[in-house]
Amino acid sequence: MAGGVTLELSRRIVDAALAAERDPSSNLSVEDLADYVGVSDKHFQRCFRQIFDETPKSYVRRIRLQRSAYFLKWSDVPVIQVAMQAGFRTHAVFTRAFAQPTR
Repeated sequence: MAGGVTLELSRRIVDAALAAERDPSSNLSVEDLADYVGVSDKHFQRCFRQIFDETPKSYVRRIRLQRSAYFLKWSDVPVIQVAMQAGFRTHAVFTRAFAQPTR
């Protein structure tokens, strides 16, 4: 792959992204994800951006908000419960996250 991202490293980074996606309330940090992959934080961030065209933080945020939007639209789960399940600390933080434009 271009930019020095090997096929094996790409596979591990995608696995890390899927791990973060499976449990969005876990609030995995970039450091946690880099450890999962077995590379430095900086290298992980560079490679992640090459693969997904966004930072790990924005990727996880986007996934959390997409999942939350689905639950808000298609379930009767209270907003605060959706917010907590998605890993947001408070209702206010959750509401602000939806109001912020995506990057």
